[in-house]
Amino acid sequence: MSAPEWLLDLGFPADCISNKSSASEKSRKFSITPNRGDIIWRVHVDGGWLQSSDPEKRVDYLFWTQSAVGVRRIILVELKGQEIGKALEQIDSTLRRLCKRVSTNQVHNSNHNRSPGHDPVSQGGVVAVIVHTAGRGVPQRSSYIERLRSKYGIRVHMHKNKYSTHGLDSLPR
Repeated sequence: MSAPEWLLDLGFPADCISNKSSASEKSRKFSITPNRGDIIWRVHVDGGWLQSSDPEKRVDYLFWTQSAVGVRRIILVELKGQEIGKALEQIDSTLRRLCKRVSTNQVHNSNHNRSPGHDPVSQGGVVAVIVHTAGRGVPQRSSYIERLRSKYGIRVHMHKNKYSTHGLDSLPR
């Protein structure tokens, strides 16, 4: 299945887009088992959409999903060892890159030109998942997590070593 035109129009290279529903790195894994009718597109962000020569920090993957009942989400996924603070910086930087109206605390939405459509943030339209091996300092990072929630309206979910879910309707909000 070829990548949707709207993703290509956003500047995501075709070779960075797949309809895979999982990502792994070393001992860390993120996985969605889709239900019938679920649509999932995976964009390899770090080293794909954004090349290593680009100085901006970025998450490893972006998943664009649409459930069988039509709920659309963007999931930012960072597969990280121990550096939770660095993972949060990567989420923040990626959102700044995706957001066209960061100055107004508004994550891009389907009314925006050149943005992947998703449901409103208040309905779980954009979430971030950090899969880590040993998240040292997670409690100390709660203020940064709260800043991301306040600035972008997103929730950051942390899971040790593995995150897997069956169907898009059971994704975290």
